[in-house]
Amino acid sequence: MTLNCQRAHSHKAGLLGVTVLVFLWLFFRVDAFSVIAAGFILSMWMQLFWLKRKLCRLSISRTVKPTKTFIGETVTISHTIQGDLPGISVGFSSSVQSNLLTASSVERVVTLSEKPVNLETRVAFYSRGVKHLSECLVSYEHPLGLFKIWAVYSVAQQVLILPKIMKIERLPVRLRDLLPGKRSDFRLLEDNNEILGIQEYSSQPINKIHWKVSAKLGKLYVKELDYTAKAEILVYLDLNLSRDIFAREVWSHIRKRYEEDAVLIASSIVYWSETYGHRCDLVVIGGEVVERRKENDWVKTVEILSATQGSEDGPQIDEKLEKDLDLLTPATTVLIISMYLTDRMIPLLMRAKSKCSRVLVLLMPYGFRDPRYKPGKSYDMYPVDMERFLAQSKLLEQEQIIVKLIRPNQSFQEVVDQIDQ
Repeated sequence: MTLNCQRAHSHKAGLLGVTVLVFLWLFFRVDAFSVIAAGFILSMWMQLFWLKRKLCRLSISRTVKPTKTFIGETVTISHTIQGDLPGISVGFSSSVQSNLLTASSVERVVTLSEKPVNLETRVAFYSRGVKHLSECLVSYEHPLGLFKIWAVYSVAQQVLILPKIMKIERLPVRLRDLLPGKRSDFRLLEDNNEILGIQEYSSQPINKIHWKVSAKLGKLYVKELDYTAKAEILVYLDLNLSRDIFAREVWSHIRKRYEEDAVLIASSIVYWSETYGHRCDLVVIGGEVVERRKENDWVKTVEILSATQGSEDGPQIDEKLEKDLDLLTPATTVLIISMYLTDRMIPLLMRAKSKCSRVLVLLMPYGFRDPRYKPGKSYDMYPVDMERFLAQSKLLEQEQIIVKLIRPNQSFQEVVDQIDQ
């Protein structure tokens, strides 16, 4: 993409000072030396205007590959510079701007020639969202420091950084719609002839143990079977601060960390759903409510999650869920991810369950443990109204309204594995 020159600046305080001294010299005494000095100063002014015009007429293009990637992945930014200034050394700098990050991508001295000069740099971003490639700055400084010229080139260009995808081994959703051409055992809705893989035994039925692999590895492993049915999952991702929270200033700082963890989990669920052929609809309650329904492209859904932001004073999840009650079907599993809910939600959850197959609520006030690391002790305290909500929700598990608290020393998979299919 070709960059256009937007503006040019020059700093010529040194040249102005020398010019004043030379003309004072000429005023008081005219001789060969003063005339030569005046000619030198005149040539410097001519060189200043000539270089400024030439710097504004450079041909600069920028290529970004890829324009869409995940957090931590490498992005290659290439610049090509060409201009009618052979042998002139200029400074070139460019940076990437975002709401969370400003990272210098290029800052070099380039000697121009008749052939294009290529500059390539690789950067990685560790926060999701849209990263705007900012202006490029081309500068020239006189060897004697008499003047300096800057030319600013820019074009609208950006990189979309998607949240990472976390591996999910299984998710306790209800399988309702039969896949065409598949025989079904309605008790399990699994195909014993299609083995997707194995996983370590935890609390699965004995008949799922893979005895040959277990004997070979010295541990009990169970078969991970393909399904003969698919599920409809409706994910409500609540990124806003609840109106029930009292210490709002404290929780507003906690909410920022929660937002990133919640987006990571939601992105992983969307990816897992498409991998297993399930349909996953997404409703994000952030600064504004964003919905994506009846779509099978997980990449476009994750793109929405990459740019979404929560709010301290935004829409509430109970208001949105109540509006959507008539849209729920008996084949739907409703999954709610939130930071803070109270027992005021219980009547609404019961009404939602009367319309759908299962309601899963995952509360995550303080984040979760990265499964690559071992669990440690947790001394976090939870608000009284949240503890009361958890205690009352245990009575609803037989009605398929399941509320789980994700603690900082638990991984996401450990928590969902506690839910009986």
